[in-house]
Amino acid sequence: MEQKLERLSAKYNVSLSAVKTLVEALQRGNCQAAQFNHPELGGMGQWMPNMVMVGDMFNHQLKATVDQLCRELVEFACNDAPSSAKAASSSQTSTTSWWQKAGITTVDTQGEQNTIAYAYSRAQHRLAIKQGERVTVYDTSGYVITGISQQQSSQHTHIVIHTQQGNITPDDLSSPS
Repeated sequence: MEQKLERLSAKYNVSLSAVKTLVEALQRGNCQAAQFNHPELGGMGQWMPNMVMVGDMFNHQLKATVDQLCRELVEFACNDAPSSAKAASSSQTSTTSWWQKAGITTVDTQGEQNTIAYAYSRAQHRLAIKQGERVTVYDTSGYVITGISQQQSSQHTHIVIHTQQGNITPDDLSSPS
């Protein structure tokens, strides 16, 4: 295990400490997400598939490095995860999530703020948004989604979808046919 981490450290030009920080964060996040704090990784940050945030928010090279490193570590970290993390992960998958009830089988990223939740599946080209008890599913075909964020004004929370064509809202998407 140590040799694999050392190889990744050299490959991405970060310290072994930074790599270990990400492994631990991924294991805490059941290999689906990571929250970390390491100076070489921009300080405090978060990673989920299709979403990277680092303290040095305009350092796109660092974001790409963190994303690529986390993607390589996911399978490695999950396969070597402590049994308690594996048990927690498997117990979560046995429960049906709100987005599974909407027909989305795999989720690349999800989030929730106040009364709005979202779940995105790249493979299915679907974005599900839950507001209260209402769930709406959108077709994301034709877009490469690079991130999803929620913006809150004084009275509303809005979903903003970051794509290769610029930012869009769910209103710009169609319902699946």
